[in-house]
Amino acid sequence: MILIAALLGVLALAAASWKWCLPTHRVTWIIAAAALLGVLAGGGLQRQGSPAWVVAGGIWTMQGATFVGIIAWLFYRDPERVIPQESGLIVSPADGIVIYVRKLEAGEPLRCDKNGAAMVLDEVKGTGLEEEALWQVGISMVFTDVHVNRAPIGGKVSLVHHRPGKFLSLRLKEALNLNERQTLVIDNGEFQIGLVQIASRLVRRIVAYVSPNQEIQRGQRVGMIKFGSQVDLFVPIRFVPRLEVSEGQRLTAGETVVCRVARAESVGISKSRVVIQ
Repeated sequence: MILIAALLGVLALAAASWKWCLPTHRVTWIIAAAALLGVLAGGGLQRQGSPAWVVAGGIWTMQGATFVGIIAWLFYRDPERVIPQESGLIVSPADGIVIYVRKLEAGEPLRCDKNGAAMVLDEVKGTGLEEEALWQVGISMVFTDVHVNRAPIGGKVSLVHHRPGKFLSLRLKEALNLNERQTLVIDNGEFQIGLVQIASRLVRRIVAYVSPNQEIQRGQRVGMIKFGSQVDLFVPIRFVPRLEVSEGQRLTAGETVVCRVARAESVGISKSRVVIQ
């Protein structure tokens, strides 16, 4: 009876993991730990002479609590990262998987895409970023990823725009312009990069750790999404002719190099003007 109840609990946790798109290599050991603790709890209740429904309930309660507890720990952890110190690097702002890489022409409206629906970033108008030809890298996060986001470059924060939203899933096309998001623009004195944090269902809030006109360093914590779904990075092509990441690649915030600033002579600008921290 204990094993049957534990198996049913495992199937339920596996279904939830599939629904939430949790990575198999992480969720397998979590479910295994939940199953083991569930069996131990069930055995203890059975030795005490508890009825079958109490034993089953105890198993499922222990499995669910273990599963949720470990997921919450993974979600809220904030590990230190080894930030690359080499000059001219732009690092990933988020932990997650690259879901798209695209080029945007100068003057083309900036947008983030999810499930075929577009969210236009009107808040960047007037920053000058929308006048650049840009690389756009979309990074998808799941509950088991670290949700603290980091600065891709050092510089001054020229924009922090928070847009509150409703509690809707990004699986719904109409949710993209209703879900909470936060847009940051960082200016290093020579060019700007854009960073967009998009919240998903069950969201509590997006927390900003920085404010306008604040000087920040590469890899510095800039905010956290509770809960998060996606982070998009915008980088000017004239300074970065190519990227070092591709669709399907897993990135680590503050550590994975997304791209490198080109040599001055290759982009037709003075060496003295290429500055990135």
